[in-house]
Amino acid sequence: MSTENFRFYIKVRTALNIQARIIYDELYSVYGDQAPSLKAVERWSKLYREGREEIEDKTRPGRPITETTSENIEQIVLLINDNPYLTIEQLEDQTDLSHGIIHQIITDHLNLRKITARYVPKDLADFQRTERVRICKENLARFQQGTWRLCDIITVRTALNIQARIIHDELYSVYGDQAPSLRTVERWSKLFREGREKIEDKTRPGRPITETTSENIEQIGLLINDSPYLTIEQLEDQTDLSHGTIHRIITDHLNLRKITARYVTKDLTDFQRTERVRMCKEDLAKFQPGTWRLCDIITGEELWFFRG
Repeated sequence: MSTENFRFYIKVRTALNIQARIIYDELYSVYGDQAPSLKAVERWSKLYREGREEIEDKTRPGRPITETTSENIEQIVLLINDNPYLTIEQLEDQTDLSHGIIHQIITDHLNLRKITARYVPKDLADFQRTERVRICKENLARFQQGTWRLCDIITVRTALNIQARIIHDELYSVYGDQAPSLRTVERWSKLFREGREKIEDKTRPGRPITETTSENIEQIGLLINDSPYLTIEQLEDQTDLSHGTIHRIITDHLNLRKITARYVTKDLTDFQRTERVRMCKEDLAKFQPGTWRLCDIITGEELWFFRG
């Protein structure tokens, strides 16, 4: 699919008032890495909202895009220093340089390579080598003694100035659902950045964590009402309650279950049942004369009716 085809798709979806993030997700789900970057989609979506009609690039003034001058090298350096997570495609969008020239500047002139979606120097400094060896030896000793834990990874990676999102992604890629939630990683990473040394939980005052009192039930109800996308692990982080107690409150006392990552009532109300029947009859009436289309499909699971 050509660049012009992508831009035409963005133009049509923007005219339908679809947000740039959704347009990008649609393109990426089909074309993967060949799809334009989110920043490119946002830029073109903004242009079309402002009234632009053309899908072709305008003629760019200035030097040829194949030059690797000191000015171009400095331009790439400043962009990467400002945001080391930029891709080459995003650098193309922000400069007059071609893909090949940007890659040449990054690898040959700046001596950089990309690790975990961030540009880093190819060669570590002496301090970085020493620190890496020390951390590896420390982790190896803990592993051999059987005292090595997931929380040690957060401690070490935070000390190396790695962002919480990257730490979470690293843990999830290895441990899957057993990894701590992003919110947990962010919370502990913040504590370690602020100087905390201990990795054990502090003693929590108050009632035993196994109680299902009316106060605890109300607390969970308020949290879910405020953010129905919370997981049980995140509710654990925000309360003094255990996993089993929270699950029992949600299922037995609040009568909720989770659908598409949101808690909804188990039973539909009379209005929701009536609405479901009405919509099914409406779709059936459209289907029989042949006027039913793919665009008539809507979300029909419990979550939608709960919102209604």
